Amino acid sequence: MAKKKSSKKLLGSILSGVTILFAIVAFCMIFVKSVKVMSGENEVLSFTGAQTVFGYTWKKEVLGTTLSAKILDFSFMNLLPYLLLIAGILFAALGYAGKIGFLMNILATAAFVVAAVFFFLAPQFVVVAESGSSIVDSAVNSIVSALKDDGAAVAIGGILASVFSAIAAVCSGLKIFVK
Repeated sequence: MAKKKSSKKLLGSILSGVTILFAIVAFCMIFVKSVKVMSGENEVLSFTGAQTVFGYTWKKEVLGTTLSAKILDFSFMNLLPYLLLIAGILFAALGYAGKIGFLMNILATAAFVVAAVFFFLAPQFVVVAESGSSIVDSAVNSIVSALKDDGAAVAIGGILASVFSAIAAVCSGLKIFVK
């Protein structure tokens, strides 16, 4: 009997560790391109998770002058999956260490599932900056209009973050049944 309990405890520890590991890897996808702008079959431009969350300003050095145009603004809805991952990590850690592990693992599973869905919806949550009237802004208008006209798609970082978050959700969900 004691051996069976210790093997279940070991399995619970492994599931908690794997859950937290995959959630951390999913969070690290903030540095990989998560949204790409497509023109037909070709990728025109891509944005990392950090750029889709906090905004992006295009800058180019031309003849000693720096040209810049704001393309993306801050997006809370693109920040939300990363916040949910952090909350899920905290819930999973509390579920491992605390007395209310059942509730914490349910909350962690829910946070990871919602984060996985939101990673796939990142192109819809991108906040496109208002374009100005300068020459540089008019040159960037084609990219901005492509973003507004659903020319944006999920890139590899968003897909991987969603998959890793789903794996973390499965591991956290399995942890509910291991006592």
